[in-house]
Amino acid sequence: MSDSVATTTATDPLRYPAGTRIDRDLLTGYLWTMVPGTTANTYDLYRSTNEGVAWSLITSLTRANVSEMGSIFIGNQNWLHWCYRTNETSQDRIYYRRFRFDTFTWEAEVALSTPANGGVAGSAYTGLDLVVAVGNGGTEYVAVAVGTIVGANQGVTILGAYTLYNGGTYASDPLFTGYRQWLFTGSGHTTPSIDLEHNADGKTSANGNLWVAFGRTGAYVAKLAWNGNGWTGPTTPVTLTTGISARDYMPGRWDGTRFCVAVPSGSTVVLYERDRSNTTTVMNTSGVHPQGTIRSLTLGYNAGSGDARVFAVGTTINDLYYVDFIRATGTWSGWTAVSTDDIVGTNVDNFSVRRSTVQNARYSVAHARSGAPQIQHTLLTLTYAPLVPTWNLTGAAYSNGGGADVTSAIVLDWDFHDPDPTDTQSAYALSRQIGAGALNYWRASDSSWQVAEVQNTSGTTGVTIPTVWAADGNTVTFKVKTWDSTSTASAYSAALVVIASTAVNPTITAPAATIATDTVTVTWTVAEQTAFRVTLELVGVQVYDSGWIQSTALTWTVPTHLDNAVSYTAKLQTRNNEGLAGTIQSAAFTVAFAAPRVPTLTASPAPALGYISVAVNNPDRAFVAVGTAASANNASVVPGLPAGMTPDVLQLLVCVAAIRNSGTGTVNTIAGWTSLVNFGNVRAFAKLLVTGDTAPTVAFTGGVAGADTSAQIAGFLGFTTAVHGAGGTVLNGSAQNIATPAATITLDSTLVLAIGWKQSITTGATPPAGFTEIFDINAAAGSGQALTVAYQIQNAATSIGTSSFTMAGGVSAISRGIIVPLVGAPDVTSNDIYRREAGDTSTGIRVATAVANDGSGNDFRARSGTAYEYRILARGANGTSTYGAWTP
Repeated sequence: MSDSVATTTATDPLRYPAGTRIDRDLLTGYLWTMVPGTTANTYDLYRSTNEGVAWSLITSLTRANVSEMGSIFIGNQNWLHWCYRTNETSQDRIYYRRFRFDTFTWEAEVALSTPANGGVAGSAYTGLDLVVAVGNGGTEYVAVAVGTIVGANQGVTILGAYTLYNGGTYASDPLFTGYRQWLFTGSGHTTPSIDLEHNADGKTSANGNLWVAFGRTGAYVAKLAWNGNGWTGPTTPVTLTTGISARDYMPGRWDGTRFCVAVPSGSTVVLYERDRSNTTTVMNTSGVHPQGTIRSLTLGYNAGSGDARVFAVGTTINDLYYVDFIRATGTWSGWTAVSTDDIVGTNVDNFSVRRSTVQNARYSVAHARSGAPQIQHTLLTLTYAPLVPTWNLTGAAYSNGGGADVTSAIVLDWDFHDPDPTDTQSAYALSRQIGAGALNYWRASDSSWQVAEVQNTSGTTGVTIPTVWAADGNTVTFKVKTWDSTSTASAYSAALVVIASTAVNPTITAPAATIATDTVTVTWTVAEQTAFRVTLELVGVQVYDSGWIQSTALTWTVPTHLDNAVSYTAKLQTRNNEGLAGTIQSAAFTVAFAAPRVPTLTASPAPALGYISVAVNNPDRAFVAVGTAASANNASVVPGLPAGMTPDVLQLLVCVAAIRNSGTGTVNTIAGWTSLVNFGNVRAFAKLLVTGDTAPTVAFTGGVAGADTSAQIAGFLGFTTAVHGAGGTVLNGSAQNIATPAATITLDSTLVLAIGWKQSITTGATPPAGFTEIFDINAAAGSGQALTVAYQIQNAATSIGTSSFTMAGGVSAISRGIIVPLVGAPDVTSNDIYRREAGDTSTGIRVATAVANDGSGNDFRARSGTAYEYRILARGANGTSTYGAWTP
């Protein structure tokens, strides 16, 4: 009878058979154990925070009349559970109680059963064990297996309770239906064992099934199925064996795959295993215990390997030994002493082992000892072979089955694995096979390949193979094995297959240096490609990553809105036919686009019809007004701003200025204005009107007495300061009219300015065909000059041919002709309408889409009595878009 920790006194007045007395909590990983106290009627709960090296007394519970301690169990709700038997008022009473780790206090005990014992303790109930399952809402279902004596029969009874997460425990035999008691002829003390059909952690069960092992002169197993509200027991249990020497305890444990029962047979142990369906039995018999006939034993298991470990005390001395059934080989290890300290107490079952090695790959064993605390704890580290190493491709420049650059060294990295997380690698062997050729093995001492396996002493889990490590096009298979700190070897790893390859780099063909849209499409050429990756950076910070896309396509549109007047870098990387990535290629570009004019709206509720109608206003591109002209004799001038304009993102001001003495006089730069064209003594500027703008001062350089100076400003709606292409200029010899140059126009929505200057006053000007005059200045403050400007707005791009201003009056003189095309706002192709509740700061929801230019949409989902705001998203023909303001 094992799995217990006893008192320090030699008399050992109580029995402490069966049930685990040592367990680990899930929150902190601390070990806990329960032992009888040195003071009568006390039971001490100890905790270890350093794997059992030292123990601290957490609490002492006083409880008189305890005849037998059951096990402790820490479930996955992280509470500690305990059961025990008392002898009171001629009854064998079974109690359960819970210890709270949050308050370090015991809850009240709950009586599960109280049969009469005729005043003889243990004549109705004997040993006991418990397990806890968790149901919905955190309710814990407690199952306690109790050794039972009824007349000339003995066996097991299953008792039940449930406990609420935040407190409250209730006995509940109705948790069990079918059968929960099985008896056979016989008498004497017996202790059953009970376990959950868990997932190998000892605590978590997907199906809630229970397994029970019991018997004294026979070994029996019962499986109880979870039925959703409790458990259903079978009519009869499975008989494993009969006719054995009387035993107090034959431990049974579910190891995550099977139910194992350890039954002593003289000086050996027979391990009986029932499969999950409880239909077949497998038996394995250990070697002979070195200390004679087995008197007491218990059972644990390794959750990683499924190996079983039996702990047992023989008849010669009270030393505890263990033996392992190694599942991988189907063999038993030799018996090994846990400690040379005899177990203290009259019962040699006063020891306990934590059910499994699911944590830390170590067995925690505790048994009675002298001194304080009353626990002799031994931590047994597993000494099994390392697990198979796995390849670590994190950060690798290749993938398993893909290409690797044969012109560079290849880095092979792996992870060492061992059931004991504290174990380390002491050596490795690395094999290489090229195609179907012979195996070779890496020798680290001279960086060469050998025909026989080489054990390289190293704790480093990686190696760099220098170039050239294979011929271009070879398929190379690498495998690795490791040795642990005890020089025990693992098996070889799975294959790492790489193809020796040479990178193929693409050539980016787009974008160009400047793009006029708010999205970018990357195009390229490349000799071979199986995948590509496109990224986008803004000031060195990545703002988009397509990830690797398996495709042979040579174009990719980045699904990210680009900010205007901002420079980006598109980066491209491709993989060749072997999957080897080439060098990253880059293309820097600047965004310069014209977005649609800012739309406005009018919202009109229609309560009777159940909707709100939203009318969209998309402003047109247009000439607005011209300001007052200013002229002087070799002096600065201040032309007036056009009337009727308000600050707006596309309210464009164009200022044209000239000085008479061509060849020596020039127009100075105007602060805050963009120079559109600077052609000798004639110059044009532009700016977008903003709040606070005032009439500019236009200054000149190189003038002489009699040199007339002139300037005038015109206003336009829906255009930018960006010049489309180079436009055109021409210096004309002496003539009556002013010849103008040709210009190629390729963008729709363009404002084309025609500018004419003549070194003589005239009586009027007629602009080139298709242009509308804006102003005509004839300055006579000095020797006289004429300055005339006309425009045309092109919805569709139309190139300009050579033409002329027809000048009336005056005399023949030299002149200059200029064509300046300016980028305008694109046509609106459609509008989306968005809505939000007034005061909400979110982006809102779209309630209408594809609304026509200057059209309207109806919001049928608006709720009565709710204040809303709307805004418009205008979509331009050039792929750009503009939001309007939120408007009630």
